[in-house]
Amino acid sequence: ELEEPTPEDCNEAEYMCNPGDGVQQAPLYCINGECEAMSDWNNGVTSGLDVYEPRFQIPEDQWEEEGEASYAVKFTIPTDSKTAEFYYFCHIHSGMSAKIVVEDPAEDANQLVTPLAADYYGAPPEEFDVQCGTYDNVTEFHTEKDTYCPGQSFLCETTGSPFSQCMEAIDCKMNYEMRVQEKDENKLAVFMEQMIPHHWNAILMSRIALKHATDAEGFDDEELNVPQLMRNIINVQMQQI
Repeated sequence: ELEEPTPEDCNEAEYMCNPGDGVQQAPLYCINGECEAMSDWNNGVTSGLDVYEPRFQIPEDQWEEEGEASYAVKFTIPTDSKTAEFYYFCHIHSGMSAKIVVEDPAEDANQLVTPLAADYYGAPPEEFDVQCGTYDNVTEFHTEKDTYCPGQSFLCETTGSPFSQCMEAIDCKMNYEMRVQEKDENKLAVFMEQMIPHHWNAILMSRIALKHATDAEGFDDEELNVPQLMRNIINVQMQQI
């Protein structure tokens, strides 16, 4: 199934993404140095996104059991291409996007008509988020907690430590965002609206623990492998969201 814009749409002024008649350019996915071919692009059997992407969704311990492997994406811009600049984004890792500028493009190269806004992925993290390791702008749920969660505490006998403040902030965020309108006509919508902040809180808790719980008993236990557990929680619940 083709995503929009389809090849037929690429001549429209809204997109201007046709690289030229007969020009073939598309990302080719490579595993262990073997890349799919343009003639058999994205066949879903030997390579392509449908084969490549699931490799990044397995638990870390299974990843390690497979042994060393290399993954790459190859993108070739033919000399007769009308592409002057383009964006790439990652289906797997949120926020990993950038613009690529082609040197010495064709004189009739397409103009980029849809620039990526600087705040496409949200505002830069504030200092509190950086200290917590959350990178999700939970700062307002720390500084404005009495507004979002008046009279509520989520940890008993809090110490006021950075760890405590971070946990209180993310728990307030989850509590606030899980207060949704009941929709009897679509119960799945209610499930989604509550599941997402609930899962996201597990991701934020894992990020905080990876930064602030390194001195906790059991964190360095090789058999428990707590850091691996935290990373698996982040990866799996991110994918589920």
